[in-house]
Amino acid sequence: MLNTRDRPPPYKPEDEEVNKYFYGFSGNPKLVASTGHNRWVKSLSTEAGWGQRLVQGRKYYLAVQDPEIIKNWNKDKGLSIQVMGLLDQCNWSCFFPVRTGLRDDYNHPKGVPTTILLIAVEPGSLQWEAGIKITLGCRDLIQKLGIFDVEVEIMEGRYTEYAASIELEPFFDRKDVIGKHILPLLPYLGYPVASLEGKKWQGTMGMHVKLGNDPKIYGLTCWHVVWNDRKAHESYKSLEDNQELIKLRELRISKWDEIYQWDPPEDVPPPDENDRQELATLKENLARYALTLKILEKYDERKDRQIGHLAFLQSFTLSLRQLGYFRDWALIELDLSKFPRAPDNKVVLNLPGEVANPIGLPFPEKKLVLPNADITSPKFVVKRGATTGLTVGEMSAIEAVVRRPGHGEDKDVFTWELLIIPGSGPRGKGNVADRFSQEGDSGSAIFDASGTIVGIVVAGNASGDWRGVPDKQTSSSREYKKLKGGLNIAPQDADKTDITFAHPIKWVLDDIEEFTGQKVQLA
Repeated sequence: MLNTRDRPPPYKPEDEEVNKYFYGFSGNPKLVASTGHNRWVKSLSTEAGWGQRLVQGRKYYLAVQDPEIIKNWNKDKGLSIQVMGLLDQCNWSCFFPVRTGLRDDYNHPKGVPTTILLIAVEPGSLQWEAGIKITLGCRDLIQKLGIFDVEVEIMEGRYTEYAASIELEPFFDRKDVIGKHILPLLPYLGYPVASLEGKKWQGTMGMHVKLGNDPKIYGLTCWHVVWNDRKAHESYKSLEDNQELIKLRELRISKWDEIYQWDPPEDVPPPDENDRQELATLKENLARYALTLKILEKYDERKDRQIGHLAFLQSFTLSLRQLGYFRDWALIELDLSKFPRAPDNKVVLNLPGEVANPIGLPFPEKKLVLPNADITSPKFVVKRGATTGLTVGEMSAIEAVVRRPGHGEDKDVFTWELLIIPGSGPRGKGNVADRFSQEGDSGSAIFDASGTIVGIVVAGNASGDWRGVPDKQTSSSREYKKLKGGLNIAPQDADKTDITFAHPIKWVLDDIEEFTGQKVQLA
């Protein structure tokens, strides 16, 4: 192994490297400094499809697997505290060890992934001259532990929080695309939640819980989803537009009637028995969709989609009980008359266009359970969020360190959070596998193959994004692109990847129990 003293010194990157080094990461973050000594060369590959142009390879994240790095990082949080000391004079937001690699436009990996300590700082706040001193100091700390295969990189980026009808359930069909539009109005987990009064943010209902012997059922989401100078007992509702697909079906049926039944063109043969059967099926579906639409029209008004009111809201502060936990939860008391059955904790799996059979879950729906102990070991996990639906990721064995300016009485506070690496499911507009979560997914329950809940989504590292998404009717802060499957995403971030941060579910439930004085159990 080459001694670092024998290596050429790090160099100041040119403008193209600054702007393109992290190509593939959400938000297009800029490179500030890196301890790497090899000159950067843009990786090019042939464009997927018919274009055949040369396009730049995209970076992606992988979880750290080296047991020595994991052991030293998690041991007493000593190393991360020393890193915080080196970052004391810069405006940083988060840092964590991670592996990064390159993939071509066909999603094929290129080369060997590298392990780095990735540090995110506020955009425009740090120049290379100061940044390189920090990276070299961090690398020296790591090498003193006998770990020599880790570089340190600083990028610009932020820790950004990602801010039911009784009659509809008979029309829900997992095999039909319309099911994705009905699902948000049913009592399955993962439906959207936002303020009835038109406040700015919306997120996801992650769990349905009870407190002690209280028969009431509460919905658990994030504090930052519901908070906006709000008081307890203000109302919440669920959102979704459900009509677009039905109109497309109606148009398809009218074309069939025109072409095959009343005026068949000369160059089109008469429909055979299969065509007629498909037409009959489509007509049956149309009748069902029309009835569904009629029901949905009853919920066009926001007040008609009210599902409950805010009951418990913990202060948005650092916990005194659990080291490194920043309390970010809210409980909404649900109006059970708005649900076709008592809300439980089932998650729908395998809807059209989603990841097929994620991590070996064989059931059309999965009932979630609480863990018996704190879960920190790495594993593949799943979540259903109001924005991205069902996605797969890998929970890293390493926790991220996050700086929260202004949340202490007279100083910043620092927290430790679960790190979720995006999964490698199928790519495409209908299924954004490069992201585990996106704006509007805050509060989503994260669970493993056994259905055990391990945490809830709270944030990501994409610059300028919230996992609590602005309501497009009340916010014009960014431009949205509507993707197939209902995902709203900034055009420049399509097919980009980012990290998801999550709170361990045990920390959340322990804090709820301390605040309410009641034992938390699943409904």
